[in-house]
Amino acid sequence: MREKNVCNLMDLNFIFTDKSNLVKDGDYYCKFYEENQDEYIYRVQPYLLMPGIIIFFIDYLCNKEYIKSEIKRSDDFFAIHYCRKGRYECELENGYSIFMGPGDFAIHNMKYKVLNPYFSERKYEGISVYFDTKRMEKDLNNFFKVLGIDTFELIKYLKKIDLTLVERGNEFVEGIFDDIYKYKQNNMMESISLKIIELLFFISNKKTLHYSKNDYIPQTQRLKIKSIKDYLTENLSQHIKIKELSVRFNIKENKIQNIFKEIYGQTVYSYIKEYKMTKAAYYLRNSEFNISSIASKLGYINSSKFSAAFKSKYGVTPSFYRKGI
Repeated sequence: MREKNVCNLMDLNFIFTDKSNLVKDGDYYCKFYEENQDEYIYRVQPYLLMPGIIIFFIDYLCNKEYIKSEIKRSDDFFAIHYCRKGRYECELENGYSIFMGPGDFAIHNMKYKVLNPYFSERKYEGISVYFDTKRMEKDLNNFFKVLGIDTFELIKYLKKIDLTLVERGNEFVEGIFDDIYKYKQNNMMESISLKIIELLFFISNKKTLHYSKNDYIPQTQRLKIKSIKDYLTENLSQHIKIKELSVRFNIKENKIQNIFKEIYGQTVYSYIKEYKMTKAAYYLRNSEFNISSIASKLGYINSSKFSAAFKSKYGVTPSFYRKGI
């Protein structure tokens, strides 16, 4: 007899297309992948809250940004995703992409299959709740009705969503998910179920939700921004202006600035400054380059400006950091 709320592989049939490399590790199911000698891990901790509703606690850490999508598409399911840490992007089969940063949550109508999940920070922590609408209509309608949730109207509304709906930084929703994490620590599944019901009640009030097609970026623009990021990180010694990028990649300057921040959570210059400091820390600990050479590689005109930037980031000078004290 299995422990209450703990999912088995059969419970996950409607979510994963391939469970062959799904390995049980304590309360977690782990998917291990190895491609071109790159190893990465996608861990999920699933619990069956009530008929047709499964919650996933997700932990992703790897040395690459992309993973294979193995989530099924279905006209009868929708999902709620919440990003706690990291950044998440997914491309939908209709050609659009959505982006989530810390505090964002999304409602995903699963009639569109997710393609190429992308983690720009190579780490992610969050929650996904999957809903089987047929099971909800059959087994939960009367229960939800007592609580003031019209199951049929809610599902009808969700099925009208043509693109995934994203709500950014809503304090009420963040409070719900903060409580869910607290309850999880104490294995209080009944309390988590009540929080999911509270979230559904919030969603059923359509006026509280924000929906804008500006949240969705066409694939052509998304790929250009990623090419820009690659170009910048491969040419750290150069001082490249937004205007130059606009001409080289044939995209407007304001588009570069807005979409780059949407994908990577920072402005172009903030991202590159952070990237340079990460590279500097690596060089100082793992190479024999002198500080002047490192400064030059990273585009600083002299060692003193590099040292000032490094100390501002890490609180110590490059020389002190290299000593490993």
